[in-house]
Amino acid sequence: MRFLLLWTGLILTLCVTQHIKATEINGFQYGLNELLIPASDRCKILPEEPNLAAALVACEEAANQGNSEAQFLLGELYLIGQVIPQDYDKAKHWFEQASTNGHAKAQYQLAFMYYRGEGMKQDYTQAYIMMKMAAVNGYTDAIDVSDEIGSLMDRDQRALAFYTLSKIFQDYAQHLKQSAPSRLDLKPKPQGSSHNTIIEAKPQD
Repeated sequence: MRFLLLWTGLILTLCVTQHIKATEINGFQYGLNELLIPASDRCKILPEEPNLAAALVACEEAANQGNSEAQFLLGELYLIGQVIPQDYDKAKHWFEQASTNGHAKAQYQLAFMYYRGEGMKQDYTQAYIMMKMAAVNGYTDAIDVSDEIGSLMDRDQRALAFYTLSKIFQDYAQHLKQSAPSRLDLKPKPQGSSHNTIIEAKPQD
């Protein structure tokens, strides 16, 4: 009886495996291992990628779920146009998505798109702002490049860039202040209370 159960289980396992191997999503075939790996990990695309269409679907799936690295990779692919057709609008879109998630290299690439006028009107002010954001977020190559862009800007452009950056940092500081945990203050107990102290949450200044 036990042998029969084991044999039945083996047959069911083989049937399920064959079904998974034949799974099709959005018109593309996925193998067993690909279904078990998160989309963000399947988003590794090279020119010699054997299943490029499926890899792109996985990459877009991860990007649409908010994965900033997948968003950045899609932006790179559309900007360079080596693996897939070049599309500046889509490159800008995905760099912007990754940028709002704090991806420094996406901000760096977006800055260069503004600087060169790739798929958009050339804009030194926006290029400078994005390059400074990339530097603030840790992409050190952006520090010297932002200075070079700044040297090409006139007084009005620099004033607008500085104002915009200061507004961004002020808004971010305000956000941090509002989201900071409350400070606990100890106050003497009121008369008639059986507790030694009362812990009262008081927001930080």
